Amino acid sequence: MILLFIYKSVVPHYKKKNTMNEISCIIKEETTIEDKKFYIIQDCESKEEYLIPKNQIQTFNSINPYKKYNFLKESNPNHNKTYLSIIHPDFKIGQEIDLKINNTVEIEGSTYFELESDYIKPLTVRALTWQENFGKIKCEVVGYRSGRPRLKNIETRSSEWNIGEIYPFKIIEFNQFNDRSDNPIDAIILEIPNSNERIEIKRQHWQNPVNWKYSDIYCKVIDILSNGLPKLITYDSRHPKYKVGQTYDFIVTGFIEKTSYKGFNYKIINLTDSYNDSYEVLAIPNQENIIKKGEIIQCKVDDINTRLHLKQVNSKDPFFYEFDEIVGNQTLKNNYFLKHLNNDDEFNLKLKTQYEQKSGFWIFTYCNHI
Repeated sequence: MILLFIYKSVVPHYKKKNTMNEISCIIKEETTIEDKKFYIIQDCESKEEYLIPKNQIQTFNSINPYKKYNFLKESNPNHNKTYLSIIHPDFKIGQEIDLKINNTVEIEGSTYFELESDYIKPLTVRALTWQENFGKIKCEVVGYRSGRPRLKNIETRSSEWNIGEIYPFKIIEFNQFNDRSDNPIDAIILEIPNSNERIEIKRQHWQNPVNWKYSDIYCKVIDILSNGLPKLITYDSRHPKYKVGQTYDFIVTGFIEKTSYKGFNYKIINLTDSYNDSYEVLAIPNQENIIKKGEIIQCKVDDINTRLHLKQVNSKDPFFYEFDEIVGNQTLKNNYFLKHLNNDDEFNLKLKTQYEQKSGFWIFTYCNHI
């Protein structure tokens, strides 16, 4: 019986917050509250019902009440609020769509295209100054608000830059700029090929004038600015100290908890290296109870771009505990554990071998076996 304590099961605790997901709902019926018209919406899976203003449901012409539609559900449990937006079948989140331009309008000092669609009120998207005489524009559906899609202009036609592509840029100089909170940001100034333009962008801490020995740097185009210039982030797999695919030693400095975009919490190990630079790696469940500050762990460099992507290798089993960590009584250890561990019969030899492997799984399966 005492052997069962060697395998200590720890179930990770996850907490949801600020979640966003799609759900399937039926538009059940119309109702009126204080002279305002609403639709009652029922979640097909949970059967939970919601009240949504009628004008946020009937946003497009082909809407058919009393049928099933997908909705974007955004929840903020801290404020006990849930927001639903009906999703048009032809405007799914993440979808890229070519839309006809019907008009150009000014909204709060900026130029927008009015687009042809099934929506009652015309959809709009920000126009870029170099997009003249376009009949159509490529847009991406990036979200919804009040039953209408939020669109991003991703048209690169007539532009020498493609969003998502990686290009080399010549480094002019290393610099600093202040952000909106007046905090200094390390930056580099880049030369735009075939032009007299320069762009200043944020750099990574290892891309500094002391360690960066290259005359250029690779950057990814994440958007195209209204003047036609690319919006860039550094995206270079070269590193002055590390190479992709190699394994290195790192020192553990602590653990922190982060929240994924889906609202789940997970543990991260904070690391430092021999150069006193800071990095992080995903923690294995229960490692925070096993690994101490100052310990050295090995990590493989999986990738390098906007950060160093590390993966643990040769890590200790986080669910294995030595006897003394579970039971601190030497008498119990001698009488009920070492007596069996040092016995040379078939089962105890197997226990000794598996215990020496420091694997909680093997100890657990041994206990099940006996």
